[in-house]
Amino acid sequence: MICESISRVARRAYEGLSVERELEKAETPLFASNEPITVSGSRAQRVLQRRINQSVAEYEVLNTLEQSWGGLCTHVREGYNIGKPAYGYRAKTYRHPNPTKAARGHTKSRLEPDGERAETVAQIAKWRYHEGLGYDTIAERLNADPVKYPPPEPPGRTRARGAWGKTSVYEILKNPKYTGYQVFNRRAPARGTARSTTRSNGCGRPSRPTNR
Repeated sequence: MICESISRVARRAYEGLSVERELEKAETPLFASNEPITVSGSRAQRVLQRRINQSVAEYEVLNTLEQSWGGLCTHVREGYNIGKPAYGYRAKTYRHPNPTKAARGHTKSRLEPDGERAETVAQIAKWRYHEGLGYDTIAERLNADPVKYPPPEPPGRTRARGAWGKTSVYEILKNPKYTGYQVFNRRAPARGTARSTTRSNGCGRPSRPTNR
């Protein structure tokens, strides 16, 4: 079997070695076009070059991830938003600070309070933390005046209820963005197992909007 380079088999050395071992069990040698393709000569030399190439490939992966994460941290420290604005916020668009990207039409956005929705978030927090009301009770109060307290609009029309539920109230109360912190790559837990990969800016700076 021939591949373009060993990094195309797997970016990390462990996975690459696993593939090699499985192919060896099937008596199928693995060659890379950027390495010597020969069945004779020093096998030790071929293995050495293979392992060096795998190490370089893994370094490039880790280095790219670190640079990408560093870019996100800088993005957040400068007060820019990541992802869809949470309920109660709206995104204000700005010209991209990088002239090259700006010339391509790229923009960045910062969060700012969104009128009645922002006031609704503050009211929910007041009912919960100052009056000790439950999620169901809060949802009932919100639904009693949908004009004053506009219900959230989830992505996709099929999911839209047009009303408040205890889950939507809970999600607002537990969202760190309302305390001014950016959160990236959060995933909901599945079947009671916390598999969240929350990365609060880890970069040490809250987002620009004020606490609500």
